[in-house]
Amino acid sequence: LDYNDLLFLWNAVRKRNPKVVLEFGAGWSTYVIASALAANAAQGSNGFLYSLDHMEEWVNVTNETMPENLKKYCNVIYSPVKEKECDGVKGWVYSKVPDIIPNMVFLDGPNLTEERCAALDLLYMEDRFPEDFYLIIDKRHKNTKILKEKFKNKYLYKEHRGPFKGV
Repeated sequence: LDYNDLLFLWNAVRKRNPKVVLEFGAGWSTYVIASALAANAAQGSNGFLYSLDHMEEWVNVTNETMPENLKKYCNVIYSPVKEKECDGVKGWVYSKVPDIIPNMVFLDGPNLTEERCAALDLLYMEDRFPEDFYLIIDKRHKNTKILKEKFKNKYLYKEHRGPFKGV
């Protein structure tokens, strides 16, 4: 648990005011994003979070412990991962990605291995990124490098490292 990363994430959601957030990897970040969306809604700007996780246990724990006042801002979905290869890169894709157009994505899952070192879903979604698209990747340096190389478009890239070398 990196509080600096969670604060960065909360501030990003508050500042950017996304309408649709997609999270790969449920957990503490799910509560933080939902809380920031609730704060935005209190100021008249509604947003919603779709959070995917490939581990049913994490989905259940997150759903069962989500505070009631935040449940209306998120949907935590069990989505097993499948092996996939894209341009020679072996990775993972989630099997149940909602048909949405997110303007913010938080990439923190699934678990990567030496052989399968990237979450590839965003490569297949890139055609639908809106103009205000914003991506946050948490401690997945090799995955970040692969996405930067494989994205069709070029994006502004900033690295934020807190005291614990996070986001």
